[in-house]
Amino acid sequence: AGAAVETSALFCRGPDQGSVAGGISSIAGVHFLCPSKTYVHALPSPLALTTIALQPTLAVLNALPLGNLALRYTTNTYENRFLEATEVRVPCFTRWHIYSFPGVRREGISVIAKFDTEAPWSNPVTLTQEAFKSEGTETGQIMQMRQRKDGGAASILVEALNHYEMRFVCPNWFVDRSGIQRPLSLTLHHDGNPLPREGGITLLPSECLEDTCELVLQAPGQSNSSTHVRMPPNFSVFPWKTTSGSFVLCLQAEDLDPGDMHGAQCQAFTVRPSMVFTNSSSSDIELRLGENKMIRLEPGQSKEHHWQVKANEEDAPTCTLQFRPARSIPGGWSAPFICGDVSAGTTPFALATGQAVPFASGSTRVFGLGSEIWSVQVSPNRGALAVSVKQGSDFIAANQSKRPDVSMSIRPVGLEDDIASFVVGPGEEVKFGWSKPFVQHGGAVEVTVEIGKGRTQVKCKVDDVRRASRKVLQKLGLALVSGRIADATLLSLEDYKEVSGGLGKPLAARVVAGCGINNMHVEIKISRLGISILEELPRPRELLFWTLELIRFDYQKDNNLTQYKLAISETQVDCQLSGRSDLATSLRRSDETLGPQGQERPAVILANCGEGDRAFLVMVWNRGVTSSADILIPIMDIALDTLDITVDDGWLDPLQNWLRHLRENSSGRGMAFSTVSQFAGRPIVEGYEPPPLPAVIQAWCCCCCGCWCRRYCCCCCCRCFISVVVFLVLLLLLLLLLWSCCCCCCCC
Repeated sequence: AGAAVETSALFCRGPDQGSVAGGISSIAGVHFLCPSKTYVHALPSPLALTTIALQPTLAVLNALPLGNLALRYTTNTYENRFLEATEVRVPCFTRWHIYSFPGVRREGISVIAKFDTEAPWSNPVTLTQEAFKSEGTETGQIMQMRQRKDGGAASILVEALNHYEMRFVCPNWFVDRSGIQRPLSLTLHHDGNPLPREGGITLLPSECLEDTCELVLQAPGQSNSSTHVRMPPNFSVFPWKTTSGSFVLCLQAEDLDPGDMHGAQCQAFTVRPSMVFTNSSSSDIELRLGENKMIRLEPGQSKEHHWQVKANEEDAPTCTLQFRPARSIPGGWSAPFICGDVSAGTTPFALATGQAVPFASGSTRVFGLGSEIWSVQVSPNRGALAVSVKQGSDFIAANQSKRPDVSMSIRPVGLEDDIASFVVGPGEEVKFGWSKPFVQHGGAVEVTVEIGKGRTQVKCKVDDVRRASRKVLQKLGLALVSGRIADATLLSLEDYKEVSGGLGKPLAARVVAGCGINNMHVEIKISRLGISILEELPRPRELLFWTLELIRFDYQKDNNLTQYKLAISETQVDCQLSGRSDLATSLRRSDETLGPQGQERPAVILANCGEGDRAFLVMVWNRGVTSSADILIPIMDIALDTLDITVDDGWLDPLQNWLRHLRENSSGRGMAFSTVSQFAGRPIVEGYEPPPLPAVIQAWCCCCCGCWCRRYCCCCCCRCFISVVVFLVLLLLLLLLLWSCCCCCCCC
């Protein structure tokens, strides 16, 4: 042991039990591997520290969720003779050490495996000794395993991790959360045969992303119904008409936590209903859907919904919904609205109660139907739609005037004629909503302000309370302010006084963000920015160096609009790999950075090469000031310069490996296996919580310049390059959008 000494192997001999020619010896004994490392510590005095470790000659990591894994192994890779004496059974998600094996450092190993005692053995897989000697890389082969002889084959990846570890993993899982219960049965087939399945988890073949699988619904006394599905990279929605009824399902892809998979990268494809209704109120509600279908939900109850999809809505199925509280004296139904991505967000409804209430209109006493305010939250989440109904509203009218004789009445545009207006007395706050909020001018309200009993009356209209605004009522010395406070949109009536200069300001302490008179201007300039992409394994090296010249970011905000500007004058990406050099580069590069030094210049693989003084990238976009959580973008302009790009496998493959290792080394990412095993095979409504509301982006105009692409590469490389460019552009837009959101939140 010590420095420059290879890993040794030890054998502790036991009682002789005989041997079998041509196979692994069954002599009782224990085999060990003894790796050693020596570290020299210079301070405070030179000291050489040698560490010797005792390791098993073979460690099997079972990352399969289906019961015990039985396997047999041999070193005779040519005859593939697998003896019963070498058979071991490894429980699921277990690391199993084998000490009766001589080791894989000289001869490699050949293995066969099966799921349980009744399952057939798989095809043999051979891993050579070179596969176990590759430090920092994972090499493996595909093994086809079946649960029964006439069943479909799942693709199991057998990987050699280092000099003694071997991992069994299925990269693709299918998780059933459709809620289809007995007597119906839902199974997944491939090539007409059922795939290995246990507890709602099905193991998939490796070609599931390219080839289709059959989703089979079995019903007693009826013929089986089947449909072809392909596992999506993110999500997909598909309606399914069967002999047992119509279903609307969605498939969602999600990564599993590598920490639960012995470090392997696995993906779960979950099938679930596309539509789920939830009663988030404290009383029962009734839902009326198409096809004269009625659903009653208790407080806190969730229920999935399936319907027959129209012929032209297969890609984005929608349904129409009405609701009302379930009471002894039934009230009015809400206006019908479409459950889909178009109605994402929170929408308040004003429902008639059927009881007459008086309210004052000037000197006249008017009777109208009372109303109660309910809200519907529609949360799209990767093909699934969560519809929650709750009591109350995020829109509040407040009378914050300190004058006791000032009253305000709110009448949303489109409110039913027999429903009374919302009266807000001094110091009061009243929640309000619309009868038909999805019609045109759904956010408009008519406001009537009175001083005394009909002595002075002023009517005005707010076109959209979701937009931050301020209206001054000079005649009354009041102001109407619309803005965002916490999680609500507030329409407040405040006192207004003249100040020096003829300007005015609200006197209330609760000033709405974005409604003040202060402006903000932030300008950031960076002369040069360099980004190095470094690879640590199997040996440290620099892959690419990205240079950005003269970056200018401008942020301006006033009462009504926020403007962002981003300009990058020049950009260049250099390939820093050995053997890749160029005669000259168009950008300066510091000698202190990594990469080839001296007279040799790194090869340029991307650079803007437009004529004149045109910048590489110019982006200008405006964001409107809103009183809601929506993101309003009236205009976005993107100008991109001409790019000269060289695409080849020399830098594309190392970059792909770097991205893969970056993804593997991330911790705490993905869904835990305990969550998958707990809910697999159970309906989606068990333990269901509606997802959070998304930020709705409203864009009025987006202008992008034309792009010219000249390629000097094969079609495969071109497709890879286009995918990389599209990914980078989308990532840039996402970062800019997040930056704009953060800037807006910080300014508020």
